[in-house]
Amino acid sequence: MVNLVEEQYPYGRARSTSARLLNLCFIMGAVATFVGMDAVFWHISWLAGVAFPGILLVMALVCGWYVSDLDHEPDDPDETQH
Repeated sequence: MVNLVEEQYPYGRARSTSARLLNLCFIMGAVATFVGMDAVFWHISWLAGVAFPGILLVMALVCGWYVSDLDHEPDDPDETQH
């Protein structure tokens, strides 16, 4: 639903209270999802329940490292016209 709204109004204020609350709800939902998935793995096998958060941590570090290396602005102004 949020994607549909943001598609229609792409230039919303990123620092507004509603945008911050939306980001907070998104983060809380993601954390709750990972906690629930870990509970399922723990129920199946305690070893999988212990390994899952470690794998998530490694994945988050690798993804963060990858995103931090991305160029957010092109060096060549002609690249934006493609």
